[in-house]
Amino acid sequence: MKLLFFFFIKMILSPLNLMASENEEIIIHYQVRPPYYMIDENTKNLKDGTLFKNLDKVFKNLNVKYEFHEFPAARTHIVIKENKLNVCSGYAILSNIRKNYGIYSVPFYQDKPYIIVTRKDDTRFDKYSTLNEIMLDYSLVMLVKFRFSYGKYVDELLLKNKKYTIDSSRLEDDLGNGLKLTFVENSNMLQQIIMNRADYMIMSENEFSYFKNNSIEMNKNLAFKKVNDIKVGNKRTLFCSKKMDGNLIKKINKLIIKNLGNI
Repeated sequence: MKLLFFFFIKMILSPLNLMASENEEIIIHYQVRPPYYMIDENTKNLKDGTLFKNLDKVFKNLNVKYEFHEFPAARTHIVIKENKLNVCSGYAILSNIRKNYGIYSVPFYQDKPYIIVTRKDDTRFDKYSTLNEIMLDYSLVMLVKFRFSYGKYVDELLLKNKKYTIDSSRLEDDLGNGLKLTFVENSNMLQQIIMNRADYMIMSENEFSYFKNNSIEMNKNLAFKKVNDIKVGNKRTLFCSKKMDGNLIKKINKLIIKNLGNI
């Protein structure tokens, strides 16, 4: 009799637990990073950006409360690992290293391929045709963002050629092997290239085009180089804590495909 009563109570509570899980607020972490996430300079509120508009279109149809929070990228992964909140990174690139502590959605955006951004007057890159070749020249200092994944191919090159992994806890500015770390956003990273604090960085062509078209200084001082070993752009996904209900992730995936197509 007791066993039957326990089973009856479990059957009643299970749908309620599922409902509570699906109705909890979802927090989407972002960083101000044109052209992906852009704020109103007067109100400082998030208002525009390619990733913001795609995700906002999806979540408006989810019938679950959601909010975008500006949050440092490195700390976002700490929060996801802690698994206490329904939280997602709103600009993730698929990484096998991180699959063990979070859940990826289907892609909701695809970048143009990576390019190498350098100073216009730096001719040392002319003799190289691939990123692999450039990274093996330790006299050329590469600038990378701390704990930022650049996608499977580049992350593997960083490990092979620079002995650096995206989950490294090393905080030194200059790691040797032609590698320098930074915590700043891409706009400030470009400024560091101009100021000769590093020699090159990688970013998608669509992102660099935004800065080139909107900054006289960057247009004047920076150039880009396409590389033969990167032909396809990265796909952007949500990367969420495992606290997120599986059915909720499935709904998000269906809405991404319905509203944005198969990417």
